[in-house]
Amino acid sequence: EMWHVAATLTTAELFSLPAGDVGFATGVEWRDESGSVTPSGIVANGDSGGNFAQATDGGYNLWEIYAEFEVPLITDAPLAEEVSMQAALRYSDYDDYDETTWKLGARWIPVSWLQLRAQASTGFRAPNVLELFGGNADSFTGVTDPCNAANQAANPVVRDNCASQGVPEDFVQPAAQLKITQGGNPELEPETSENFSVGAVFAFETWGNPRVAIDYYDVEVEDAIGTPLESDVINTCYETPGLAAPECDRISRSAAGDVVRFDLLNENLATIETSGVDVNATAAWDTGIGVFTANWLVNWLNDYTQTTDTGVEDDRTGTVACDVCSYGGYPEIKSTFDLSLSQDSWSTTLSWRYLDEMDVQDEIGFDEFTDTTDAVNYFDFLFTYGWDNISLTFVVENFTDEDPPYVPAISTNTSPIFDPLGRFYSLRFKWSI
Repeated sequence: EMWHVAATLTTAELFSLPAGDVGFATGVEWRDESGSVTPSGIVANGDSGGNFAQATDGGYNLWEIYAEFEVPLITDAPLAEEVSMQAALRYSDYDDYDETTWKLGARWIPVSWLQLRAQASTGFRAPNVLELFGGNADSFTGVTDPCNAANQAANPVVRDNCASQGVPEDFVQPAAQLKITQGGNPELEPETSENFSVGAVFAFETWGNPRVAIDYYDVEVEDAIGTPLESDVINTCYETPGLAAPECDRISRSAAGDVVRFDLLNENLATIETSGVDVNATAAWDTGIGVFTANWLVNWLNDYTQTTDTGVEDDRTGTVACDVCSYGGYPEIKSTFDLSLSQDSWSTTLSWRYLDEMDVQDEIGFDEFTDTTDAVNYFDFLFTYGWDNISLTFVVENFTDEDPPYVPAISTNTSPIFDPLGRFYSLRFKWSI
């Protein structure tokens, strides 16, 4: 449930400078957010055949105030058709913390077909109701117990640590998953970030009016809200002499050696760092049979690294994980290319989706497994026809029936980043009153 009251004031002519008018916007907001989830008594008592889950109940409120400026600096000068800057400031006051964030940006248009832009800013995200107050719940994640016999034999430190916990040297993990306790944490602090981007836009008044935007981005999130990789936690624990790693506080075993407690509640990780390049290219042609449009969006992921507050790094760049693992995938190259043809009453689109090859993150711990996935190409088709306030859309997704790449898992043996359904048809009817 959310109550929201806001007031804004905007003007494109706050005052005038030699290069033009200064734009201005300001506003104030108040929000009250709360939420709850009530599982059945059977589930809450642990008597269900499904996963145990506790109730969720909590909320918070906040005040925010902000101001934004658009300031023209130079216009109609040699090699400076336009130079302008943007600035913004926001103050957020929550129940238990407050934060001030800012943004500074600049735009330079030296000639009509070229725009250069850059921006630096800070970011802020408060934890939501579920992250703060979510009840503990069981999940079963694919992760290998380091106390398996083969691993003990290969690592004396692990063998000694396992023995100190009463785990025999011939121990074999009874299932490929461990029960993980997940849930909210009312002690969470907000996420903050430092963001930087720089780019160029090329726009030409020629056949098709092509436009190409290229942007480099670099983002570092401090106190990122999440959970560390399960395999990193348990491996760091048992590979540290004397079980001295802080990660060991999360784990307990039974007298038989099985893991019976593995706590992984929401927490503030040390950092998430990511950088890459986005490219967006568009063009359109008015032909005798309709408007033909091409649009291409591609992302090159240079880095995606998550670091816990104890210093354990998880570099996910160019990796993929299974459907019961901690994440889907982070391909280094990901793109979508659309070709569309449209008239007044109908339009049709052919889409090509591409995911780069990736290294498999084997969280389950198979002795033998496919360690890479091939690049994947998906093709989709869409046709829409409209009559006044009625439209009918026919869609074929993955019409070449591409099988999902094999990623070692418990049952479906793939990753949620891929299309598991194969060729999929749908018909959509829309009626607007």
